[in-house]
Amino acid sequence: MAVRNVDAGGKLKEEFLQKMPNARIDVMKIDLNSMDSVQKFASAYISRGLPPNILINNAGIIPVVKFTFSKDNIEQAFAVNNLGQFLLTDILLDTMKKTARESQIEG
Repeated sequence: MAVRNVDAGGKLKEEFLQKMPNARIDVMKIDLNSMDSVQKFASAYISRGLPPNILINNAGIIPVVKFTFSKDNIEQAFAVNNLGQFLLTDILLDTMKKTARESQIEG
């Protein structure tokens, strides 16, 4: 699980493991508000040699009142809702394709 809050992700992992004790769940930090964080996450993920079978980009923010910027000086909602997720997918795409070829299962 790629999460912004590792503590909350760890608690969710424990809940999953209570229901699926044989599951293997890794919790890794990512902040889609920072392209550097996305790149570091993707690099760490790939270096673990984990086969990504599926990628679900399920993160987003809704700008409430004021216009804010990401750590990369990009409008924050656009950075989190679009650019961070696109960058993550782009970096992991070749690894996902390799997994699909080797496993004969497309995500």
